[in-house]
Amino acid sequence: MFYPFLRDDVIAILKEIVERADSFHDIIKGLVEESSNYAIDSDIGFMTCILAPLYQDCWDAVSSRLEESMLTIPVKIYFEGPSWNIEQLERLKQSFQDAIESKPDDWILFHLYALGSFGFPNPESSDYVERAKKLAESNPTILRFLPFVMYTEVYSLRNEGDIQGTIKKCDEALEIAREYDDYYWIATLMLAKANVIKDVDHHKGLEILDELFSYISNRSGRSEAIYLVAITMALPYYAMGEYDMALELLLEDFRITSQFTGSDNLKERYSSASIIAKVYCHLEMPKEALDWLYTHSQDLEFLGEMTNSTAAHAFILLDQLERAAEFLEKTRKAAFLSGYDGDMGMYQMVQGLYYLASGELSIAEDLLQQALHLSDPQFQVSVNMCLKSLTRVEIARVDVKADNDAESSGPWMTRLRKHAYEKNFKGIMMEYHLLKAEYQTIIGENEAAKQTLSDALEITDSLTVKTLRKRIENKLKEIERAPHLKKRKE
Repeated sequence: MFYPFLRDDVIAILKEIVERADSFHDIIKGLVEESSNYAIDSDIGFMTCILAPLYQDCWDAVSSRLEESMLTIPVKIYFEGPSWNIEQLERLKQSFQDAIESKPDDWILFHLYALGSFGFPNPESSDYVERAKKLAESNPTILRFLPFVMYTEVYSLRNEGDIQGTIKKCDEALEIAREYDDYYWIATLMLAKANVIKDVDHHKGLEILDELFSYISNRSGRSEAIYLVAITMALPYYAMGEYDMALELLLEDFRITSQFTGSDNLKERYSSASIIAKVYCHLEMPKEALDWLYTHSQDLEFLGEMTNSTAAHAFILLDQLERAAEFLEKTRKAAFLSGYDGDMGMYQMVQGLYYLASGELSIAEDLLQQALHLSDPQFQVSVNMCLKSLTRVEIARVDVKADNDAESSGPWMTRLRKHAYEKNFKGIMMEYHLLKAEYQTIIGENEAAKQTLSDALEITDSLTVKTLRKRIENKLKEIERAPHLKKRKE
């Protein structure tokens, strides 16, 4: 179906590999093993080199051979070279030019164009997209590969913030992928679509991800569904405050990725480990967060802005502010270098937490408001943390001698409640109730605090929020065990 233009003997080999495989990973592993009998620029060799990067163990097994042909050198440079280094970019350009001028078969040429659409900044990227489309128009046998370059357009539209355009392009590419029963691109495009939708509607995004998880499980097994989808599925649960479900998915991803790539391959396991650490910070469990950061680096040396900000957050929670400041500085440098709103918002949010812990409430409030502005509406995890932290600033300013409103500490608590209930984020609703009860005990409204906590337990009894439920139950017992805390006199 997919490669009808290949020789009959090559198709026979491919069919045999597919028939004995239990998963897509098995197919690519089989290709890697078979390709050792052929030149790397043969049909089987080139097919292997464009599919092997999907799995680290497959890539590790074939990458050393890619220097053997000018057709495959661009693939090696793209997947192993540093990003946008001028010297590296020139080398990449020359390797593409050499490969294209060698006049390969159209299907190989198309994949080189498609890779070029990812490998270069504009305008080179757009030029490669157009070349690939023109080639497909002139050779209908490779129309089936169009989703590869359409995905470049999906990525660009999403970066531009064009949500509707992104979804439309995803649907157009999905139509082609489904026409040819293209398992990989159906899965990839559904994942891309869900990723966009979850940023504006987490519940709808999860519906698509559930459908995708079932699709992959039925076609290629549950382990592969975890490998391809678990991190993306974890993010909406994380944003909704259903932290235990997010952790369950991330821990499964960490375990399965270790199986697919080798337990010592830190690079592949890095994504899930760093997000696990971040979730633990949001649960205010800094020791657990640091344990996961240490799985990546015993010296806590990180390149990623997110991981440095997570380390800073963990040390803030441990009240080790000098250590936190070291990681904040690394976060600042990375954020200003990228100029990306998400990175800047993350940096300012953690900086705000630092000043909140230092007791400098006005500075904390200013920074958290700036972070909220940069994060809303796309980065809901940061929005949640900003609103919770601004509510903490508000609570810290409460004058216990004043005539306080038992229902709210002020506008930030009110906004947090509105946010949680309008979004139907059940975990964030529960955290709002915890903050409200904390405020009520501070002003002496202990019976009201107990009612607030009891109401929180009615929100959901799902295992997705078991840590928050346990925290609420413990807080309720703590208030009930403190008979000396009397209701404030009217």
